[in-house]
Amino acid sequence: MRKQRHMGAALVVLSWLILLLAATRANPIDQDATAVVLLLPLGLYLIFTKHYILCP
Repeated sequence: MRKQRHMGAALVVLSWLILLLAATRANPIDQDATAVVLLLPLGLYLIFTKHYILCP
């Protein structure tokens, strides 16, 4: 369970890093933050769920 929460926290931090990088770029192509749409909800789910969803 601890491993799952750590992975979730890592995905949330990665999402914030992607948003930070996208916000500081001038080129519209470099401002693409589509990965956050998948990573942030998955990270939050891994942190707050009571079910162990990782393979043992």
